[in-house]
Formats: sequence, structure tokens, C-alpha cells
Amino acid sequence: MVTREGIVIKRMDYKETSKIVFLYTDTGRDSFLIHGANKISSPHLAKTEIANHLKVILQGKGLKIATEIDVLDTYSKSKSDLIKFTYLSHVLEIVNHVAEAEIDHGKLYRFLLKIMDKISHTDNYIPYVYMFEAKLLYLLGLQPELRACVICQETDIAGFSIADGGVVCKNHLPNTKSFPAELVRPFASLYYHDVDKSDAPTFETEVIIGIRKLIDEYYQYHLNLKTKAREMLEKLIGY
Repeated sequence: MVTREGIVIKRMDYKETSKIVFLYTDTGRDSFLIHGANKISSPHLAKTEIANHLKVILQGKGLKIATEIDVLDTYSKSKSDLIKFTYLSHVLEIVNHVAEAEIDHGKLYRFLLKIMDKISHTDNYIPYVYMFEAKLLYLLGLQPELRACVICQETDIAGFSIADGGVVCKNHLPNTKSFPAELVRPFASLYYHDVDKSDAPTFETEVIIGIRKLIDEYYQYHLNLKTKAREMLEKLIGY
């Protein structure tokens, strides 16, 4: 038998009454089978909801079977708010996308728990979502250059180029779309923010929308990723 602790990032039906549950743990993605989990009478039906923080005891070889499941947190305050839960689902979709990448999963897992707690228990939670996305780029080796022109190192910044991977000076502004220099400082404040030392900064709605579009385009260009939850958010809140 082995013990695993992690966040439920995905579930899928198995045969008629069982489920396969995917956890994100400090070593990456793990999965296990729960017999009878789809039955209304099953005590495990609610335990394996998306975003639940679980501790499970597993046995067997190959696809292991859960023999005991303890719920450490359900993040109920996030689940009771449609917008919050959609943002949280967006974060977990991203985690599932990178769960098998060669990165420091221990660091990402610990950071994920902090961000999930912030989303659940703070009103100013959107900057924490952006913070997660920005800092994940560093772990993936795709971090943007934010201090000097990515091409010539000039510090007089004129904009942010998605294709070039960071800020650029006026001589290297691309002919294609770029983001204004005014977004660089607030985005950088999130990228460098220490979650343990202070609360997230607050921004005007226009800045929140601008950073959202910047992150979306960066993820689509460099990771070819746009989550289903992001598509839903666009319908729910308009951006």
C-alpha cells in the first residue's frame, strides 16, 4: 500500500459505476481507480470532486485502487461562486496540461495550494490567478523578459512582444500586435510578487483586462494552450 496526497484535477468514468481520478501531487500527476464511485450511495461520490484536496491510500500494481480517501479541503467557498470556480477550474486545467512536464513539481504543488487558498478566501483573487500563470512560465523555462529589451537590452521600454517573449524598445517593436508599455509594470508586479509576504496588488478593470489578454496570448503562442474554463469566462464576464 502507498499513500498519496494531491489535488483532483480530472476524473473520468470507468465502466458503469467506477471512476478513474487524477491527482496532482508533489511528484506530478498520479491516478487511481475507485470502484462504485458513480453510485448515488457511494461515500466517494462527493469526495472526488474536481479541486478537492485528498489524502488517499492505494493498493495494487499498475492502476492502483483506492482503499481509503480522506478529504483535506474542498475549497467550498470557491465552489459556491460560479466565477471563482471557473477561474479555479482554469488553473487546474493548466496544471493538468503541464503535469507530465519535466519541472519542479514539488514547488508547483506547494504554490498551487497557496493560490487555491487565496482564490477561496480573498475577494481580490483574480491577481492571484494571474500570478500563478506568470510564475508557472518560469518553472517551464518560458519566462518573459521584463526588465530590458529582449533583443538589444535597452531599458527604455516601448511595449511587450508576445512573439519575442518579453519587453522591447521602440527600435524593436514588432510590426505585428504588441502590448503597451503601461501593462509591463503591473504584470511584472505579479510576476515578482511574494505570496507569503503581502497581499496581491489591486488594479483598475482596464489593467485587469489588459493583463488577461497578454497572458492568454502568451500561453497560446508559447504553449498552444487555451483552457475550456477560459472560454467559459469570456462568456460569463466578457473578457
